[in-house]
Amino acid sequence: MPVKHHVALDRARKTAKTLARDGGITHQQALDRIAQEAGFRHWNDMAGADPAPPVATLLLTGPTPAEETASNGYGPAKLFFELDQFEYLRPPVSPTSPTLAEVEAQTRSLMAAASGRKGLKLGDWVSQIMRDAAARARPRADEPYRHSIRSIPADARMIAEALDPDGAPHDGETLTVRCPLHDDASGSLRITGTGQGIRMRCMAGCSHSDLQDRLISRLGEDSAAAIAFMADNDRSRVIGGHAFGRDGVGGAGGAYTLSNGRRHELNVLATRMLVDGYPVWTDGHVPRATATLERTLRTAIAGRYRIEVTAPEDRAKGLWRFEVHAGHDGDYRILLTVRQGHQIGVNASHSGRFSVDAAETYAKARQAVDRAVALTRSFDTLDPVEATEVKIQHEREVARNARLRGTVNGWGWWAGPNPDEMTFGGPYKTKAEAISNGNGSCTEEGEHFYVVQARTSEPDDEGWTTFHETRGLKRCRCV
Repeated sequence: MPVKHHVALDRARKTAKTLARDGGITHQQALDRIAQEAGFRHWNDMAGADPAPPVATLLLTGPTPAEETASNGYGPAKLFFELDQFEYLRPPVSPTSPTLAEVEAQTRSLMAAASGRKGLKLGDWVSQIMRDAAARARPRADEPYRHSIRSIPADARMIAEALDPDGAPHDGETLTVRCPLHDDASGSLRITGTGQGIRMRCMAGCSHSDLQDRLISRLGEDSAAAIAFMADNDRSRVIGGHAFGRDGVGGAGGAYTLSNGRRHELNVLATRMLVDGYPVWTDGHVPRATATLERTLRTAIAGRYRIEVTAPEDRAKGLWRFEVHAGHDGDYRILLTVRQGHQIGVNASHSGRFSVDAAETYAKARQAVDRAVALTRSFDTLDPVEATEVKIQHEREVARNARLRGTVNGWGWWAGPNPDEMTFGGPYKTKAEAISNGNGSCTEEGEHFYVVQARTSEPDDEGWTTFHETRGLKRCRCV
């Protein structure tokens, strides 16, 4: 179920409170940091965002909200969150990341533990596991995978493409394909359904568990092939290729030849796993400085964000623009510009508009790209016009908070975990703001807290405030 906008904001306030306490920053600074990590310019932008869509950035694991609700081809969100316990599903690439062989062994172990289920055991999330695992596993100890893979629903088409790639294209909810476990000329493997409703049955009597093993192995192979191609394509453009499949039909993948001489053959499922922007083709002369910047940028971004390239009419002497789409819905843009013989410019904007091409300049491609990668984490605004607007709006937000805090005729609202401990904060001029603060301070939904209006003393040397008189005590439930 999508997270309601006000609930998401209250959770963000709760996180900000912890961040401020542990990080030695103010509550407002913590709120702004959370908003920027979500792809907004500051907290006021996030609080005033369209409440219709869920706040995707608050979901730390599992599929995006669009994937959760698009169809039942994906497993329930609860199951994805439970899978967070497995180390190879955690986002950062680290030296302790498992190898593909370890990933495959763990996945098979998980499926064996659910052997009492009928049909394709845990079929609704097998592909998600293999995609995420392959994206974060290591083919060798000294070479970690970095790219992500396009999300593909677990349905009959995906299963058919994994087990019978040469028979593609496949389309439909009920498919009959060639079984990979025996010499099958006519097609005897029947695949039906989506998600938890997927069923596989070989009419020739092949073992269901053997089919599952082959499926997992193929998913891992296709994931690795797609990732290897994208990693190579970051450094070298495609100069030629051809499609696989029946004459006049195709649809079974293809072969790509890169300018470095390497050739990659991808079956249909591996090509579907390529994220937006791949393959990158050669489309004319590219100056050396531009080619160096693009290669360095694509290698560092590693397919995580879309890169839009704008070539000038004069390709040799004109200004090349590389725009990285990051942040909330891709609306945070990082612009890198380069012209032969000039320094590299960097700018960043939340509006997608740039008042200048270069808010900062760097002499080397690596320096400019390192700055761009840092911006994908900080979401800072570099554009001078937008920076001025952000500063003004931030000051208004701080002023608004200052207006909400305080007392009216000596009475102020406080929030706390029980009637005797109003430690969540205050005073606030309105009950609504105290309730909002209480929601943000609770640790679990459904937890109760209290708000009360009180006349108080000034804080003592240790910061404690004494209540002289109270009224309007209210018990609230965290949402």
